[in-house]
Amino acid sequence: MARPPKPAALHLARGNPSRIKAAVLAAEPVPEQELTADHHHTARLTPNQRLLFAELVRAMPPGVLKSTDVAAALFYAIHLDTALEAAERFKADTLVIRGHDGGYRVNPFLGVFRRASVDCMAMATELGATPIARARLRGTGIAPGADPIGAASDAAWQKFTGSMG
Repeated sequence: MARPPKPAALHLARGNPSRIKAAVLAAEPVPEQELTADHHHTARLTPNQRLLFAELVRAMPPGVLKSTDVAAALFYAIHLDTALEAAERFKADTLVIRGHDGGYRVNPFLGVFRRASVDCMAMATELGATPIARARLRGTGIAPGADPIGAASDAAWQKFTGSMG
């Protein structure tokens, strides 16, 4: 199965507008409604998950989270809460516990913590809440409307010629 096309906004954010056809850019839907901490889907969350959801929404720069990001933000809050709760549970116990047969085994909360942490970090990356995701959101630093290929080649040429002197 082929990879789906990148959204035009992602091309623009990464400084590669030459790959966007004008018709695609005009036809691509752009979500306008901001995601708010009191979104109606948060009624299904526990109070602690609602708090984590609200913290995420408040911590993100304005304009980054839209109403279409609600599923990823909800999953982030749920998985973060699960990871924190599992960490509390196995912190009170040990990493190795006695099983029902009297033998030793790994505390099951460690597995819950690992899986929830991985899922939480995946959602954080999708939402732009990790350092590398924020760097991608920042783009290339080329001014909008400038020639991205010319600017990149000028910068590369200056770096190359500066190292020769």
